[in-house]
Amino acid sequence: MTSSAPQTERTGFWKAYRARIILITAILLILALLSVVIYFAPNREAHSIDSYRPDGSAAVANIAANHGMSFKQAETPQAALRLAQDTNHTVVLLNPELLRPEVAEEVNKLSNPVVIIAHTDLRMDRLGFRMEPIANGMTLNPDCLAPVARAGQITSSLFGVVAETGDEGCYPAQSTSTWVHRPANETRGDRYVIVGVSRLENQHLAERGNASLLLSTIGAHSDNVIWWLGNTDPLELPVDKQTPPYLNEVLGLLLVLFLVSAFVYGRKFGPLVPEELPVVVPSLETVRGRASLYRRSRDYEHMAQSMRAWTLSRISSQIGISQTSSRPEVLQAVAKATGRPESEIDSILYGNHPKTLQDLNTLNKQLNQLESEATK
Repeated sequence: MTSSAPQTERTGFWKAYRARIILITAILLILALLSVVIYFAPNREAHSIDSYRPDGSAAVANIAANHGMSFKQAETPQAALRLAQDTNHTVVLLNPELLRPEVAEEVNKLSNPVVIIAHTDLRMDRLGFRMEPIANGMTLNPDCLAPVARAGQITSSLFGVVAETGDEGCYPAQSTSTWVHRPANETRGDRYVIVGVSRLENQHLAERGNASLLLSTIGAHSDNVIWWLGNTDPLELPVDKQTPPYLNEVLGLLLVLFLVSAFVYGRKFGPLVPEELPVVVPSLETVRGRASLYRRSRDYEHMAQSMRAWTLSRISSQIGISQTSSRPEVLQAVAKATGRPESEIDSILYGNHPKTLQDLNTLNKQLNQLESEATK
């Protein structure tokens, strides 16, 4: 009897404090794991050359390194412009629409070769280029003598670059090009524009000629590359206002801590209810969602461009317009399908952008009517 008393006390202590002991142990383990993750966490930002996520660009840097190229990533204008003082570096600029006017002006003065990866026409005029909407997802073939032609076929994005006199364009689509080279002059270095930021993502790099197109353009002048994410951060941010790169890992571990706590205390959440979620988002919903954002910001010009590009894409698939058809050929084909004059169709598909919501509604009705007549 006397020997069982201490054993009974130890058993009672364990039953009384079991939950707390398990919780404290779990917290200590999670904190240890958190410390390791924070210390070794790579950059998780989209299109970062340190990111192995599907939307990262580590694959580009790794393949380029195998060909003797060296990458330096710049995450602020200050860092990018400082590195670009060495003119033996090619600058790869992503997200050009985020650049402030004064930063864009500095980019225009660089004597370095600059490769601009564009995915919209927004503010591209600040860098001296004009873009127009085209049908998305078309198969494009090279039509130039530049080395990038060896990349073979690629897929079109929502926009193309309008080549000016002296520019060399490749991969034509309607009246635009998906790749454009503007030779250097006495005030700046060579300029390249590649349309379609998804080409450099890990998940799309191996598709068609994306890898060859990017690497042959980036390595055309130098093996030293400045990978500029195009951020609009000020030259220096206070430490307390910076978002740490490991924020997602911290939040994930806090979620795990919450789940462990709930399990330890025996919280009943009930059985999981499986639900089949849609895995494919219809393109119409994407267009409507983008239009909703444009409407809230009263950006009628981009709303109109999206609507026209969407309508032209649907009409093209119905009446068999060639992927590389010029503007006059498109007008002629649509006029033949609808019986309307080419001048009227040109005004609807390529005319001036609406200035008011009423003008936008009128254009929407005209586009719907035109599509209905062309596809009936």
